[in-house]
Amino acid sequence: MKKLLLLGVLAGAPTIAYAQNFTPEILPEFYSCKISANGAIILSQTDENVVKCDVATGEIEILDVFDLGAGKCITADGSIIVGSTLDDEPVIWKDGKMLDLQYLSAQYPKCDFNAITGDGKRIVGFVTNFSKENSETMSVPMYMDLNSDGTLSDVNLLPYPKKDWAGLDPQYVYPVSISDDGKTIIGQIKDNSGYAVYPIVFTQGADGEWSYILPTESLINPQKRPIPEYPGDFPLTPPNMDDYMTAEELLAYQEAEDAYYESGYTLPYPEKEDFMTEDEKMAFNAAVDVYNAAATEYNEKSRAYYQAIFEIQYESVFFYQNGVAMDPQGKRIYMAAEREDLVGSIDDEMPEVEISYPCYFYDMATGELSVLKDEATGHYPIPRQVLPDGSVIGVTTLPSSLDTEIRPPLSYVLKPGAEAFIPLQDKIAEINPSAGDWLKSNFTKDVLVALDWDTGEEIVEQFLMTGNAVVSDDWSVISGGVLAYMYLIDDTGKAYESYLIRSDLSGVSSVESDLKLVGTKYYDMNGLEVKNPDKGIYIERKVYSDGSVLTAKKAM
Repeated sequence: MKKLLLLGVLAGAPTIAYAQNFTPEILPEFYSCKISANGAIILSQTDENVVKCDVATGEIEILDVFDLGAGKCITADGSIIVGSTLDDEPVIWKDGKMLDLQYLSAQYPKCDFNAITGDGKRIVGFVTNFSKENSETMSVPMYMDLNSDGTLSDVNLLPYPKKDWAGLDPQYVYPVSISDDGKTIIGQIKDNSGYAVYPIVFTQGADGEWSYILPTESLINPQKRPIPEYPGDFPLTPPNMDDYMTAEELLAYQEAEDAYYESGYTLPYPEKEDFMTEDEKMAFNAAVDVYNAAATEYNEKSRAYYQAIFEIQYESVFFYQNGVAMDPQGKRIYMAAEREDLVGSIDDEMPEVEISYPCYFYDMATGELSVLKDEATGHYPIPRQVLPDGSVIGVTTLPSSLDTEIRPPLSYVLKPGAEAFIPLQDKIAEINPSAGDWLKSNFTKDVLVALDWDTGEEIVEQFLMTGNAVVSDDWSVISGGVLAYMYLIDDTGKAYESYLIRSDLSGVSSVESDLKLVGTKYYDMNGLEVKNPDKGIYIERKVYSDGSVLTAKKAM
C-alpha cells in the first residue's frame, strides 16, 4: 500500500514551497539517488523501497520494491520512472501507477529497463539473449518506444560486437543511459570472464539505422600482443579400465574384492590388471598415453593463453561497472576506469596490485579520448550525472571489504572546461553561500576510518558528508543521500538521511556563448510547458545552433 507523508512532518519543518528565499532541509530515512531534470521529483533507493519526494508539495510517496534503472531512469518532469524487479522483470511507473508488463516478462525471462528519454518516449534496457551465434551471452541491448497511452512498441535489439576483446562471447551487453533525443545510447560490455567491463556507444543515423563504437578500444591491449587460441574445455575423459575388461573378468574381480573385505583385509588386495589379458592391458595403457599426451598439450596451450590474457589485462584499462554518464545531448561522455597496476610480479600466484579509478572523457563530435587530471581527491570520482551546461557530478568510490580504510562517499563537481573536480560544497557555496554554511554545520561528521589491529586504537577523521549528490539541470535543486549507519561513530538511529538544498537562481548571471539562439521555451515548476508565461518563477530552456541546451530558473 502506498503511504503519503508530508515532508515537513518528517523533517520537523514547514512543507516545502517555492519562494524567493529557500531553506535547506534534512530528509530522514531518505537516500537521494535520482532527480528529474526540472528538480521537481527526487527518488530514494534503499534496500526495501523506491521512495519519491515531490519537492514542490513536500509529499513523500513509497512506490514499491524494485530497483531503479542504472542511468537516467526518470523523465524531465518526473512523471515516469523505469527500473526492474529483483527477479529481472521490467518496471514502468507512470502517472502514479505501475504499468502491467507481465506479457513482456513472459516473453523474456530477463528484461531490465535502465533509462528513459526526458520526454518519456524511448526506454533502453536489456533482454534475454536467444541467439545461437553467441549462446554464452546472457543479455543483449535493446530499446522500446513508449506511447502516450502507456503501451510499448516491440523490443528493438541493438547491434553489438558478438565477440569480446579476447575473442570470446561476452557475458552481457547492456545500455546504461540515453540522450534526450533518443538517438545516442551509452552502454557497457562485460567480457566472457566477468572480469573486465568497457564502454560501448550506440547511435541512430538519419536513416534510422543503428551502429556502435567502442570509445576506449585503444586502451585495451595497447601493445597489440597476440592472443593465443582459447583452449576451451578439455574434451577427453580419463580412460576407464572397466571399458577394456569383459563381463566375466569384471565379475571375477568383484568376487575377489568381496573376499578381500570378508577376510578382514588379510588377503592381498586384488588389482584389476591381474584379471586382464596382455592385449587388454596394452590397449588400456595406449589409451592412457593418448590421454596424457592430449592433457599435456592442453595444459601448455591453457598456460600460454592465460599468461597472455593476464599480461594484457595488467597493461589495459577497463572500466567501473555503471560508472558512465552522458550529457542530455549525447555529445559528452565521462567514464570511470577501474585500473589495476602491478606492484609485485605477474608470475605470483596472486599478483599484488594497486587499484585506481581514473576518469576518461570522450567527445562524440571529434572522437577524441582524454583522461582528466586529478588534483583534489586523491582518486577520481565516478561520474554519475552530466548536466546540460557540461558540469559533471561525480562521487568517490565506496570502499571494498578488503580496504583497510573506510571512507564515506563524497560528491565532486567538474566545471565546464575544467580539468579537475572540486568538492561539491565549493560549488554550493558559489550558488548559495548560506546553504553552504548550513551544509557544513549539519553534515560535518566524525567517521571511523580505520582500526589499528595491534593497539585497538580507533582512527577518526572528520568529513563533510556530501554523499551521492543529484542535481537539477539548472542547479536550483541539490540533494545528496548519506549512509548514516555505515560511517558515523555516533548512533543517530537513522539508516539513511539526505539533504535538500533549493536556491533561487533568478539573480545568478550565466555566461552564454556566441552561438545562435534557435529557440526558447518556458516550463512551470511541475515541468509543464507554458506558452505565455505570466508573472512568476519559471524554468527557461534555450536551445542553440549546435544543439546545446542552457536551462536556468527565471523570474518573470
